[in-house]
Amino acid sequence: MRILAIDDEKEILILIEKALRGQYQVDTVLSPTQSLPQDLSVYSLIIMDVMMPGESGYDLLAKIRAVVDCPIIFLSAKALEEDIVYGLSIGADDYIRKPFSIAELRARIVAHIRRDNRDSAGVVLRDENVLLYPNECRLKVRGELVELTKSEFDIVTLLFKNKGQVFFERSDL
Repeated sequence: MRILAIDDEKEILILIEKALRGQYQVDTVLSPTQSLPQDLSVYSLIIMDVMMPGESGYDLLAKIRAVVDCPIIFLSAKALEEDIVYGLSIGADDYIRKPFSIAELRARIVAHIRRDNRDSAGVVLRDENVLLYPNECRLKVRGELVELTKSEFDIVTLLFKNKGQVFFERSDL
């Protein structure tokens, strides 16, 4: 699973990368004015600061949320209650105050990813940049809706749920 961390403090990015190494692939961006990865749909979770030069995390969230549906966690020294409430109200899934505990950061990441990947009624099945909505018969690839017939959707669902298994048709039967 891939996580994107965006912060204007290099030390924070290094700390996050070290803390999550081995469990996740972590990509870092030093500031929102630096170019973001083109395909944000490959990320299972995004962590970002609020106070960054050039573009605030709040502004960046508005842009990113229009493209991705993964959990987004603010990690910020901006710790007043109204800042936290505002961040959550505009689309963040969580808000962690700096200075922060590595153990708490890891626990919140695990909780958000677990919640985001549940395979139950009305919940999305996810694999890298593919989102499958079984109860709605919808498929998104890199954030774009793919139109499928019912039969095509059933085949995609079968293949998705049996990833790595080989299917073939025998013509001699």
